[in-house]
Amino acid sequence: MKRFLIGILVLIASGLQAQQSIQVIDSTRFEVAGLLLPSEIEYLAKKNDPAVYRRFLSVYMVVDRQAVEQPVLGRYKIQGQRLHFASSSQPGSGISFEVQLTSRGQTIYRRFTAPILPELSPFAPQVEANYPSSKVIPENILLFYLEFNQPMNTDVYEHTEVKILDSLGQERKLVWRHKVAWNADHTVVALMLHPGRVKKDIRYLDEYGEIFYPGEQVSLTLGKAFQGLNGKWAECPYPIQYTIAHSDTVLPQVVAFQKGSVPPGSQQAVTVEFSEPMCYGSLLEGLKVTNQLGALIPGSFKTDSEERRWSFVPDRSWVPGNYQLVLPELTADLAQNQLDRPFESTDLERMKHRQETVLLRFRVE
Repeated sequence: MKRFLIGILVLIASGLQAQQSIQVIDSTRFEVAGLLLPSEIEYLAKKNDPAVYRRFLSVYMVVDRQAVEQPVLGRYKIQGQRLHFASSSQPGSGISFEVQLTSRGQTIYRRFTAPILPELSPFAPQVEANYPSSKVIPENILLFYLEFNQPMNTDVYEHTEVKILDSLGQERKLVWRHKVAWNADHTVVALMLHPGRVKKDIRYLDEYGEIFYPGEQVSLTLGKAFQGLNGKWAECPYPIQYTIAHSDTVLPQVVAFQKGSVPPGSQQAVTVEFSEPMCYGSLLEGLKVTNQLGALIPGSFKTDSEERRWSFVPDRSWVPGNYQLVLPELTADLAQNQLDRPFESTDLERMKHRQETVLLRFRVE
């Protein structure tokens, strides 16, 4: 099943509780929820047959205000007291659907509409930022990131088109892992060098030598590697060049954090600074701010100083209270040395008892 900008159409349905109703939870994801009777769930679990599932839950396209005869194709699963349905394909923009849910011998109906998708850009996607933004990187770097100016088709990746070239224009062979990872809105992609060619003593593809050598200049070129949702190949309007430094085996540290309290009624930024440039992806989606009850504070992060400094700006003005900036478990530098262990660590006992997250506390008063 393909994954696109909005994601897979997920219809989570459950049956009749007291009011025998279907609740649309999230119109952008088309989630509906309710509870089937325990006896009905038990019956469905024994049958384990999609045709039987459809008698309880089915979804139909609506054409000219009428539900068509054939149900939407998809996959079912039982989870607790809920029956889940996932469409096999992404719905068309603005298409209406009807959910039919049967329980206790009665059928109820609920209609909803797929959101209107934004018009696709007529222009080719472009790389608008690359990470690390530093011009000097360690020879044992593991990950690079490209940020595009529009959502991308995550099903298209031609790894042979992304090349690392030396100062003479010669390509370093077999350097990339063949799979990539995307952020939630499919605008940032993570490119991973093959760990076997970075981590010591694995001796993977030794005949090709090292990927990087201290002191050399290298370039990263894109080619026809990534494609936008409009079918056009991504372009990089500027050269991506690095100077290679010696391996980094030093653990990163937090060297500065919010001094004093934050004034209430303001949208003052809360900033954390590290001892060295950090891996962009290790902080991109896991970094967050919560209140003393653990509730997420809506806002946005930005980074500068070659990813050494990260700042959070709340969407709304601060209110008095205790807060914490939460650093993700995998917070790491460019060589994937984490806050409490180096990348090359073999201390399994230390890894077992490591702290999962780091909390940096501050007050608004």
